[in-house]
Amino acid sequence: MKKQDTRELLDIWFEFEEWAESFNEKDENTDVIFQLSDGALYCGTFFTYENLFSQARKNRATGEFLFGKYFCVDKPVFIEKIGKQEIISVINDLIAKGEIDTAFTRIDGKNSVG
Repeated sequence: MKKQDTRELLDIWFEFEEWAESFNEKDENTDVIFQLSDGALYCGTFFTYENLFSQARKNRATGEFLFGKYFCVDKPVFIEKIGKQEIISVINDLIAKGEIDTAFTRIDGKNSVG
């Protein structure tokens, strides 16, 4: 059983807030960078379930990933829709379960909490 993580989400940056155009919250992917209460800094990418299918269609057309035969990204987190509250809820759930290091990449150069 994983050790419960008592850290809290302190600050978060959402890539989608930087986009000038609107987007389909149910068919998109976005990066996030966030900091926890102990100063740990993480990044990750959220994909909607629908966006996985859209990526496959695009890759079949462009030839990427052997014409859509596979799709590979580092530590994707799949979510129903892209939105601030949805993403924050997922991050908080993963923190509470002690699984933040499984789902996201720590980017502050320090070791993960163990």
